[in-house]
Amino acid sequence: MAFWFAGHLYRIHLEIKNDLIEQIQTYRSMKNQYFGDVNDYRKYGLLRTLLSETELSHTLCWMLTPSEGRSDGKFVDYLASPERWQHLDPPLFEFLRTTVHEHGIRAVAEIERSSLLPRTTYHSPIVPDNRTGRDRYFADFRDIARASDFVFFDPDNGLEVKTVSKGRRASSKYLYWDELENTYRNGHSILAYQHFPREDHKRFTARMAAECTQRTDSPWVGAFSTTNVLFLLIPQPRHASALRGAARRVGTTWSGEITLDLVGQ
Repeated sequence: MAFWFAGHLYRIHLEIKNDLIEQIQTYRSMKNQYFGDVNDYRKYGLLRTLLSETELSHTLCWMLTPSEGRSDGKFVDYLASPERWQHLDPPLFEFLRTTVHEHGIRAVAEIERSSLLPRTTYHSPIVPDNRTGRDRYFADFRDIARASDFVFFDPDNGLEVKTVSKGRRASSKYLYWDELENTYRNGHSILAYQHFPREDHKRFTARMAAECTQRTDSPWVGAFSTTNVLFLLIPQPRHASALRGAARRVGTTWSGEITLDLVGQ
C-alpha cells in the first residue's frame, strides 16, 4: 500500500512538472516576441473583420514553437503613430498600444484574455517536432475545435515545404497538407497563415490557391496578402456566402494594408 501511494504521488509530481514545463515553454514561445508587431495588427484585424461580419464560431490554433532567442519581432513603431494606423481598427489598436507600447507586454495570452476575438476558443500548447507528439497535439486540437465553424492555423512559416518532412527538426514551424485536408474534411472553414518565400508573390499566391482548391474542393479561395505574408481562406460551401462578404469587407476596411484576391469567383 505504501509503495502504491508513493508511486501515485510520484506520477502526480511528474504531471505537475510537465504542466509547468509546458506553461513555461508557452510563455517563452517564439510568437510572443512578435506579439503586437505590425504584422500582428494586420492579422488580428483580418480575423476580427471575418468574425464581426459573420456569426461563425472560431478556433485559433496558435501552433506555438519555442523561442529561438532571435532579436526580430521589434516592428512596433507603428503604435507610436495613431494618426496613420488607428483608423483601421480603433479598439484593436488601442489594446495593442496599451499592452505593448505602454506596458511592454509581449504575450499571445493577452489576446486570449481580451474580448477582441468573439466566439473564439484557443489551442495553445507548444507544437512538438517529433511525430508522436505532433499527432497528440492535433488529436487534442480536433477535440477543442469540434464545435467550431472556422479554424485559423498560425504556423511560424506556413504550409509544408519539400525539404522538411513531418517529424523532422523544425517541422513544428509548418502546417502539413494532410492536417489542413483533415480539418476541412471535418467540416471546418479554414484560414491559414503563409509567409511569402523568395518567389514572385502573385505567382506563389496563384499556385497556393490552386493547390488549396484541388485538395479541398472548396468553392473558392480567398488570398489576403500583405508585404510579407499571405493568408489563405478556404470556405466550406455552407459558409461561402457569408465569408465572401466578410472577405470583401476586409479588402475595403484594410485597403492599402491587406489586398484581397478571390480565386475561383
